[in-house]
Amino acid sequence: MLHNLVRCKSCGAPLSFSSEGARNCCESSSGSILRGNVLINDPDGAHSPPEILVRDQDALNYISHKKFPTQIARLEKFIRAHAPTNLPNKVLDLGCGPGPTTELLLQAGFEVAAVDFSVRSLSINAHLCRSMAERSLFVCANLNIVDFTENSVDGLMMADFLQHLGDRQAQIAFLHKVFRALKPGGWFYLSFFNTNFFHRVMHDFEGTRGDIGYRRLSLREVRGMLPKGVQVQKQSLMNIFNDARMDHIATALPFSSFVAPMAVIEGWRIE
Repeated sequence: MLHNLVRCKSCGAPLSFSSEGARNCCESSSGSILRGNVLINDPDGAHSPPEILVRDQDALNYISHKKFPTQIARLEKFIRAHAPTNLPNKVLDLGCGPGPTTELLLQAGFEVAAVDFSVRSLSINAHLCRSMAERSLFVCANLNIVDFTENSVDGLMMADFLQHLGDRQAQIAFLHKVFRALKPGGWFYLSFFNTNFFHRVMHDFEGTRGDIGYRRLSLREVRGMLPKGVQVQKQSLMNIFNDARMDHIATALPFSSFVAPMAVIEGWRIE
């Protein structure tokens, strides 16, 4: 069951529900609630970050953002290369937003637990994936708080949110936590805001836009934040152009890191 991938906030055990699906494994009064294929990890909203209202309001606009063609082309290529040959094959789609990454993973044959703190985003995402509901779980949770069962998933999809998780220590804590959930031999995809030349000139390393905080990162810094036992297979730049073909050409050129607004790291957990 996909809800077993998430650990109970109270006792730390993998979630286990009764036939009614009302309480978690230790029957805590603040325990997670399962409604169909939607898991509410924090029913009382005690750990809801302030930017959740912005994310809810902007959910529909997000999937029409001009940067998406390049990002989706990159994701489609990666997902096709890692499509499961033996089912089941479970993936955590972290910071999933309103889609469409979850849909791409499901179409490739994965079982997917999609996690986000925006109820509106999860609702849109679940609607997109409604025909594949039996292989999906949508988890409403704060990524800085939710914990996952160790060695439980075959893949980690972490697209375009690491920069929003707080300071360096929060980012490191998150990465070390989620990589414990990845099985040895499991793959990961991680994209994030790159610190390019223009950001350095403007001293735009971190800040807040519309109540959404960010902290830009370099490929070198993120590689240094990864836990022991993680092997980087490939690193690249992204979104110099919003056209996927033009971006592929531009990011292959020398010094592209000086202008690319995003970076991607792909790899495996080897131990």
